[in-house]
Amino acid sequence: MDTGSPSHATASPFTENQGAVTITELTNGHHQVQKQLRDLNNEQRDTLEALNHAQASLTRAIRLAEQNYQRKRKAILANGHDKLEE
Repeated sequence: MDTGSPSHATASPFTENQGAVTITELTNGHHQVQKQLRDLNNEQRDTLEALNHAQASLTRAIRLAEQNYQRKRKAILANGHDKLEE
């Protein structure tokens, strides 16, 4: 005869600390992931800022080198022209 109650009890997956994830654990994990992403974004921003400064310095150095080259080239051509006239 069936009494309506099982002869053996099955444990609920939500009983005390049997591997069930709590809301607090999920929230803590989410906050940890968000912090790691913020840290990564800050690191990337710092890296890109440093690279932009380096690129600006290189661009300026190239421009100055080109100006110096053109100045010296112009001086050489002017001196050569003077010598041709003599």
